Amino acid sequence: MLLDTYGISIDDDPQGFIDLLVAQGHEGSFWDFKKIWPKNKVDLIHDVVCMANNLESNISYIICGIDEENDFRFVDVRTNNAHRKNTQQLNNMLWSQPWAFAPPLVEVVEVDMINDYVDVIVIYAESKSQPYYFTKPITNQGKTLLPGTIYTRVEDPNTPVDRTASLRDTEQLWQKRFGINLTPLERLPLLLDEHEMWAETSPHPSYAAEAFTEVYYHKKYPEFTLMKIPDDRKNGWEYYMLTSPYNDSADWYLVRLYYHNTMLVETQGVYIDHHFFPIPRLGVITNKNEKSLTERKHYYYFYIEGALEDLLEQFYLGKEETDEYYTHQLIMEVVPRYKSEKERVEFEEYLKNNQEVVLREKDAVEVYIGNPVFPDSYREDCREVFKDQAKYGCALVKILNEFRERTQF
Repeated sequence: MLLDTYGISIDDDPQGFIDLLVAQGHEGSFWDFKKIWPKNKVDLIHDVVCMANNLESNISYIICGIDEENDFRFVDVRTNNAHRKNTQQLNNMLWSQPWAFAPPLVEVVEVDMINDYVDVIVIYAESKSQPYYFTKPITNQGKTLLPGTIYTRVEDPNTPVDRTASLRDTEQLWQKRFGINLTPLERLPLLLDEHEMWAETSPHPSYAAEAFTEVYYHKKYPEFTLMKIPDDRKNGWEYYMLTSPYNDSADWYLVRLYYHNTMLVETQGVYIDHHFFPIPRLGVITNKNEKSLTERKHYYYFYIEGALEDLLEQFYLGKEETDEYYTHQLIMEVVPRYKSEKERVEFEEYLKNNQEVVLREKDAVEVYIGNPVFPDSYREDCREVFKDQAKYGCALVKILNEFRERTQF
C-alpha cells in the first residue's frame, strides 16, 4: 500500500503525510480531498461511511482544505469554518445516527501546512464491524441515506446515495466481517478473541495418556483447535513467575493451535498459583552510557496487545475463575503491556536516552519475590537477581503509564 511503501504516517509527520497524498495528483480508495467541510450532514455521513467501507485500508482519510479543481491548492479551513467539527463533535454526530451496529471511530487532526491549515478526518474502521450501514433513513436538506444500503468507495468514487454497492464489493465486506477472506493463520487472532465460542473436549487418543492435557475447539469453526500439553523439558523460573506469595512450583506447557491437522503455531506457557498464562516476549533495552557489557543491556519481558501471547493470556483469563485474576494482576505489575509494536519501539528508544529515570524509579519501587526451591544449577544469589529484574520490570510499567500521558499514546 502507498503509505507502507513510503513508511510515513500522519502521527509521525503530518505535513509530509499530506504532501505525499497531494503529490499523487488524484484521490484514492482510502483518501479524499474536500475544499471545505461538507455543509449538509448527510454528505458528511455519506463520506464517512463510504470511507469506512473501502476495500483497501481500515484507516482512511478525508482531508478538508484542499481544492482539487485548482491544482490541489491549500484552502485554509479557518477562513470558512461554519461547518468545522472537532473530534468530539464529529463522533457525537455519528453516534446519534441509526447505525446497524456501531459507527467507526473518527479523529479530527488539524495540520499546519505553513500559513494554511487543513483538517484531516481519520476514520478507523474495524473489519469485524464491516459493512457499516443504517437501519433507518437519514434525511437532511433534500438528501437521504437509505436503510440497509451498503455504501462503499472503490478507487476514487463513492457509491451514490441513491444506489448500493455492487454484489462483489458487498460480498467482500461481509467476508471481511467474518474473517473468511483471511488465511487460517490470519483468522486465528479473531477467533481467539471470541472466548465464549471455545469449548473444552477430550484429547486425541494419542494424547489421552498425558496428564493435564487440555483441548479446546471453536464451536462455530471446529476445524480450529487449541491443545495444551505438559512440557517436561522445562523446569526453570523467570522473575515474573515469582510475584505471587502462594507460588511454590512452576509447571510448563506447550500450547499448540491447529487448523484441521495442521499445526499453525506453537508457544510455551506456565502454570503457577492456579493461573496458566503464555510466556511473554523477551525484550532488551540498551544503556548507551554504560561501558560494562554486562550492565549495558537490560532484559525484560513484555506483551503486545493483540499479539498471540496476549490473546492467549486473555483467552485463559476468560476460561478461569475470578480468583485467578489476582495472580494475573501480580504478574502484570512487572510485565509491561504495549498497545502496539510502534509504542514498544518508541518507548524503548525513550528509555535508551533516559536510563536515569529507570534507575531512579527502580530504586523507589518495592516488589515481592517468592522463594521456591530453585534448580541446583541456579546460582546461590538467584533470588536477589530475580528481585532486581522484577524491580526493573515494575519500574518500566510505571514509566510506560507516564510516557503514555505525555505522548497521548
